[in-house]
Amino acid sequence: MKSESPKRHSLPALVVTVLGMSGLRLDRLRLDALSVTWVSVWLGSTIAVPLIFDRLGLGTFEAAVYLTVSFVVYYGGLTLFLGHRGRNWLIERLGPKRSVRWFEAGLGIAFTHQAVSQGVLASVTRDSLGFGVPAVITTSVGLAALAVALLVKIWSTHIVGLDVYYYRDMFLQRGGHTSHDSEEFVEHGPYRWLSNPMYGVGNLSAYGIALVQRSWLGLVASAIAQICIYAFYLRYERPFVQRYYLADEEGSASQAA
Repeated sequence: MKSESPKRHSLPALVVTVLGMSGLRLDRLRLDALSVTWVSVWLGSTIAVPLIFDRLGLGTFEAAVYLTVSFVVYYGGLTLFLGHRGRNWLIERLGPKRSVRWFEAGLGIAFTHQAVSQGVLASVTRDSLGFGVPAVITTSVGLAALAVALLVKIWSTHIVGLDVYYYRDMFLQRGGHTSHDSEEFVEHGPYRWLSNPMYGVGNLSAYGIALVQRSWLGLVASAIAQICIYAFYLRYERPFVQRYYLADEEGSASQAA
């Protein structure tokens, strides 16, 4: 995994990282129409959707529809803009810098809702696990999984940076040969033991929430989400990393030899 150059923020780095992972890029905020719209939609929808489900008493069917739409938008959007012509279409119309901002804004909102939709589904189907495991066990295991996942994901994102988290290089189709001199292929932190801690251990948070809620559909949704992100990784992200990052590392090593 390639890391981005360190940047200075007025807010604590941990706050910037955690909120950035949740879809809100504080390090990208500007006083313009896109930022105002982005923050308003992100914050408003994140608060409104769970309230709507709670106040209107919406159930499993509505939650399943919300989750399906969220998954299609998020994983379909990743495929469209990082694996097909959507990226080129956006860059041609907005230019590289503006297109990255629009992509990051949309990705942040889409990412937030695919996570919220899993939580909503788990909530409306709570206590549906039928294999007789005591609640104290499922809750304990779920909280432990959630804590480990959050720790590893925050740690991983803090190391590689939010630009990597938001696929900036992949969107721009650039690699180490166009990156800053201070960037390096990360092999420390959780990357010392795991090649992809965000998609592996990081996704335990969804299973943890489902276990706390004792929702079997929540567990199914978590598994589907993990299958989708690994499918994206194997089909698009890993070939990009091998083509742009690992090839540069191998080329540098051969030149040094």
